[in-house]
Amino acid sequence: MGLSTNTTIYAGGAQTFAVNFALGFLSRTDVQVRVNAAVDGSGDPVYTSFSWIDNSTISVITTLTIGDTVEVLRTVSKTELAANFAANTDVTPANLDVSAKQGLMVYQELIDGRVEGTESPIVAGNRAEAAALAAEADAALTAADVLLTNADVIAAAASAAAALVSENAAAADVVLTNADVVSTNSDAVDTAADLVQTNLDTIATAADRVVTTQDAIDTAADVVLTNADVVSSAASASAAAASYDSFDDRYLGAKASEPALDNDGAALITGALYWNSTTDALFLYTGAAWTAAAFDASGALVGVNNLSDVTSAATSRTNLGLGTADSPTFAGLTTTADVSFGDNDKLKFGDGSDLQIFHTGTTSWIRDLGTGGLIIDTDGTTIDIKGSSPTEYMARFIKDGAVSLYYDNSAKLATTSTGIDVTGTVSATTVDLGNWTVTESSGVLHFATGGVNKMKLDATGNLTVVGNVTAYGTI
Repeated sequence: MGLSTNTTIYAGGAQTFAVNFALGFLSRTDVQVRVNAAVDGSGDPVYTSFSWIDNSTISVITTLTIGDTVEVLRTVSKTELAANFAANTDVTPANLDVSAKQGLMVYQELIDGRVEGTESPIVAGNRAEAAALAAEADAALTAADVLLTNADVIAAAASAAAALVSENAAAADVVLTNADVVSTNSDAVDTAADLVQTNLDTIATAADRVVTTQDAIDTAADVVLTNADVVSSAASASAAAASYDSFDDRYLGAKASEPALDNDGAALITGALYWNSTTDALFLYTGAAWTAAAFDASGALVGVNNLSDVTSAATSRTNLGLGTADSPTFAGLTTTADVSFGDNDKLKFGDGSDLQIFHTGTTSWIRDLGTGGLIIDTDGTTIDIKGSSPTEYMARFIKDGAVSLYYDNSAKLATTSTGIDVTGTVSATTVDLGNWTVTESSGVLHFATGGVNKMKLDATGNLTVVGNVTAYGTI
């Protein structure tokens, strides 16, 4: 298992590679793939395209050649916190775990030598060597001060040499004057000239010495700059070590029992965390005692498992008010979308499924199987039975008013406060009129009372009467 990088030499075949980092990764966007340590014109890394197969395997899209070096890298943010508790992120087990992992992942990248400003894993993690480098840098700076002091001495010597040049120049003027006065004493003049030349050579030598000393000063300055680079690198290493030490004081790692001191042997700080490997639980230090800070991992639920990691999914559904299997029970149900039923799937009401609404595939049913009646009640003004069009009436029931029956959206019969109104023709074979019954049979009307025919009228106009006929007028 790698820390923050997995390196594989491609041997041919499928271009799939394992994503197998210590601590895994926080987000898929933290994972990159680099082939043959590719860089662009500026020397910056070049990453290749890939796709995810699952959280442990990726597939490189770019065509590879046998022998290619494939690096799968994990790089977490160094500037943004994955869980920022100062910005009111909830202090939950999951967020605490993410925060701890981010710090450990940065340290793993530091060990792998992948954090900018580090020279090697040893230098990055060795604060003692960093301190030694800092001491060496201080010594170098002291040496530079000495060199600068010597430079001041050399500058004074140069000033003295310049004064000597001026003095010799005056002596030359005296010699020339003596030559004009005592022209015959040429040897003396020559001797004086030789003296002047010797003094000039001395001046040149002193000048060469000044230049040489300046070179020494420049060299010393270069040494100082080099030591400054060492100091800068040491400071970066020291800062990284301090950052890890701060994290190490807050997350103590896995312990078999409650620790009394931190990993450096110092007093515990409030907010420190450790994982109890005996009870598989996370604990938080309150400043006075350790207290459970998260769930028991042995009883944790994983979202992607869809309740497969509970003892009884049916019991869990019941506890959530979802019921089990094909007969869920709800305390109430509110929906903002459709509820769909298949053919012959019934919507049932009542303990004995007394009222059922369903569709057979060809016919729609409202079936009352209860002991009472089927009541349609309204607090509105009407109950309408309509055809396929919203404006096509088949029957209409007006509260405290008429009941109307329609034929092809045309009212034909309506109740009134005194009886009924019929629009059109009334066809009937028998009509009851009080004590009389009028019956039509084969074109003959029969008038009966008490069940006995008393008169009949056939289609030709013949009238037959049983009993006496009382007439007023002409028969």
